[in-house]
Amino acid sequence: MKGTDHANSVGPDGVNRMVRDIRLLERSLGVEDIFVSPSVQETRTRLERSIASTRLIKTGERNQESAFHLLSPGDGVKWIHRDTIIGKRAAIDIPQDEIIYPENLTK
Repeated sequence: MKGTDHANSVGPDGVNRMVRDIRLLERSLGVEDIFVSPSVQETRTRLERSIASTRLIKTGERNQESAFHLLSPGDGVKWIHRDTIIGKRAAIDIPQDEIIYPENLTK
């Protein structure tokens, strides 16, 4: 054949093999996703931290960020979600160093 690119040409069978190999490579790379294995979830909850009270918060008192700090376990409200509880009133007396749960607050 004339020309300089015929050595690099791929026929129909070569194209099929190339596509097959690309699909195999895509499957071997897997899915990029972040997940927490169920076997680790219990430990994660114990080691994470939740918002807790720095002092006694009386029933009806509005929550302020200055009244919060973080304690384990992580089964309460997370710091990233603090805006959902700031400004809400306490439904019950919340003792010092007690983890704050949404059900302990009212609007």
